[in-house]
Amino acid sequence: MPIITITGDLASGKSLVAKRICSLLNADYFSTGQIQREIATKYGMTTLELNKFSETHPEIDQEIDNRVKMLANDERQRIVDSRMAWHFLPDSFKVFLSTNIVCAAERVIADTERSNEPVYADRNDAMLKLQERKRSENKRYLELYDADCSCLSNFDLVVDTTYSVPEDTIKVIISQFDEWQQGHVVERFWYSPRSILPLRPLVLAGQSRQGNEKPAIQVVVSGGNLYAYSSHEGLAVVLRNGQAYTPVKVIAYDDERLSDGVTVDQYLEGFTGSSVMKEWEQEFGFEYLAVSGRFSERQL
Repeated sequence: MPIITITGDLASGKSLVAKRICSLLNADYFSTGQIQREIATKYGMTTLELNKFSETHPEIDQEIDNRVKMLANDERQRIVDSRMAWHFLPDSFKVFLSTNIVCAAERVIADTERSNEPVYADRNDAMLKLQERKRSENKRYLELYDADCSCLSNFDLVVDTTYSVPEDTIKVIISQFDEWQQGHVVERFWYSPRSILPLRPLVLAGQSRQGNEKPAIQVVVSGGNLYAYSSHEGLAVVLRNGQAYTPVKVIAYDDERLSDGVTVDQYLEGFTGSSVMKEWEQEFGFEYLAVSGRFSERQL
């Protein structure tokens, strides 16, 4: 039976989404996070401490990974909530859930049901600990398996959960899973329009465009943030229509070069985006979480 593997950023809603998809598809739920928390309890550690411990004790990962590998021969349909299942189950439909670090920090602070988690002094502390845990995990998996969890090209589907409710995320996953099962092309990147930072004033974004158009949003990525590349008109349309998600096409990342030979970071040097972003915020009634400098901790 087809398997959906779900991983992603910390506090991106992986477990909640996975469990609800299980109910909708009548599938079985499998979570390595729960296994990890059980092991952390056994050792009297937090999950962050266990991650650090695992860097020099490969038997921890081996215990978890062996349980995942066994699923390949299971005839039941499963939704696997696991950091590395995409690697161990290469024939699965591989989903990555992305979320802004500020949003993630606020979620873990508000979540009183998480066990064996570090104690966070404030949002800034939570962001630091989440980033540290992510670096620790990525470093370990690169060393153990030469598998880069941060490389989004490893996944069939990438969905941003920063602004979404679980129902909208689930709709995207199931719709694209259906396309994948039928052998159709899957739109890989799905983001909230609010996660795409504008670089041009609204007057240049075709404010007169209305209706249910489905423009292709082209973006470049720098420092984990998405910037509209050549689709400001389309971005204004989906924001005005109140769409939870829109598919995007990623043109290039950070130091990768665009068609004119400049890197993404060089391309972005020519833009002073704060006043432009404020204009878009006022027009559409929300605040961009990813705006550099808006909060001091975002410069960490």
